[in-house]
Amino acid sequence: MKCPKCNANNPDDATFCGECGYKFTHKKKEEKEDKKVSKESSGSSKKVLLIIGIIIVFLIVLIPHKTIIRTEQVPYQATEEYSIREPYLDKECEKKEPSYNREQSMEWVNGKVKVICTITNFESVPVKFQYTLSTSNELYEEVDSYINYVTIGAGQTIKKDALLASIISGGHYGCQVEPEYTEECYTITKYKDIIKTRESTKMRTDTIYTNVNWLLGIRMPWLGEWKEEGQAKYYYPLEEEESVPYE
Repeated sequence: MKCPKCNANNPDDATFCGECGYKFTHKKKEEKEDKKVSKESSGSSKKVLLIIGIIIVFLIVLIPHKTIIRTEQVPYQATEEYSIREPYLDKECEKKEPSYNREQSMEWVNGKVKVICTITNFESVPVKFQYTLSTSNELYEEVDSYINYVTIGAGQTIKKDALLASIISGGHYGCQVEPEYTEECYTITKYKDIIKTRESTKMRTDTIYTNVNWLLGIRMPWLGEWKEEGQAKYYYPLEEEESVPYE
């Protein structure tokens, strides 16, 4: 190393000039020291930035989340029950008093009264009758009577008679008829409900809850999401079906 003052040659690591005593300045050493200080300063800055970055990540990603709610319409297949009114024929019967006619007359036979009762059945079926032939005095107090039964065919007329005790002047005779009730039946159309099943498409409104990052508004892998199924609603409304009635 040459001295800048006297141009004398000196060792590279000399601090002073051997001729004139000039003090040398070692730039490389200073540069090394400056680089070392700069490197230490840079390392400290990186640590600070790393800490700041971790804090930012914690604030953005790891802090408590918020829950957002949304709904969606979901179709699904379901088996449902429905009813139809199905016709069927049934027989109904009711009792009624038959249509008939009664006539009475009398004859004298050997001092007795022959009471005659003529009964006509107007029905299309045979009818059983109870008939009572009687005589009574002027106060309608019974003197004698005769009771019996007879079945008369459809549209037929018969006569029934009996000899009864004689009646004095002012007395009475008579014929009373009591028919058995007939049963009239007819066919009517009735309906019954039949339960059936079918597949149908229904709709429901599901509520979806999603936990998202409070700042970014996105769902992180560790955040949860769940669904609450809503109440089912008919997508195709049910209609009651009716079969064609009998004619």
